[in-house]
Amino acid sequence: MQKSVYFLDIDDCLIKTSLLGKTHFDRLSISLRQNGIQNYSQITQEFGLSFNILFSRHQGKILGKMEQSIADFYLSRLNEVEKPIIDRYGDIKRWSREAILYIAAERVDTKLNNAQLQSSVKALWDEITTHADFYPDALPFLKKLLVIKKPFYLITSSDNRLTLSDTTGLFHYDPQYSKKLKMERLDKFTKLGIPTDHIFIADPYDKPNPQIFSEALNFARKKLDSSFLSVMIGDSVKSDLLPAKKAGFEKLILLRRHNQTENIPEGIKIISTLSQL
Repeated sequence: MQKSVYFLDIDDCLIKTSLLGKTHFDRLSISLRQNGIQNYSQITQEFGLSFNILFSRHQGKILGKMEQSIADFYLSRLNEVEKPIIDRYGDIKRWSREAILYIAAERVDTKLNNAQLQSSVKALWDEITTHADFYPDALPFLKKLLVIKKPFYLITSSDNRLTLSDTTGLFHYDPQYSKKLKMERLDKFTKLGIPTDHIFIADPYDKPNPQIFSEALNFARKKLDSSFLSVMIGDSVKSDLLPAKKAGFEKLILLRRHNQTENIPEGIKIISTLSQL
């Protein structure tokens, strides 16, 4: 019987990451205030509102008229301030906290510079990392795989870490810089004993681009001696499973739907916990 090799998404599949709450916004507000921003409270409120609207849109939730208007505005402005990135890589980095925070500040008539953005976004990511707990089933599952020496690989989105040119007001993107910061955030995985070369971060081409899935699959095929059944496990059909299918994965499993309204194509297995594998 052909053995299965698991490829797992990380954020919101193994650890809780995307949803931002009061502790995250409080930390951001404190950092903005420490950076000398007078209307730090209004900026934080605008950032929180816009980020959660964009995330709801990403999940396929139906937005109200006002929410849709806000989402459209941010996506339009992201296209403007990330023009150098679009020119080189073909798409915006839509989840850049730096860019979203910059636009949020603009909305309350404040101009943030790069130093203020980097400091405040670092504080936000530090808070996210502190509270990015494993799902109850995830840690025992990973530990079991490590104990029985069953090969597995992790595939994760880019954190879209950008820098701002204070001269032009445009954002720039260094894939290696962004990848380095993401790997630092994932130290809880490397401390378990998971090799860094088994963790695939989607820089420069973020999900749902299938490139990172192809890279992981090709690496595993070269690394493992025998043929195997490739199994992709993720929490999003659009961002994880469909691009994995394009990359040649043979089995697709949707874990923790997070109340998503995505249509589930035929051939995708749905599970609620990793213990079902």
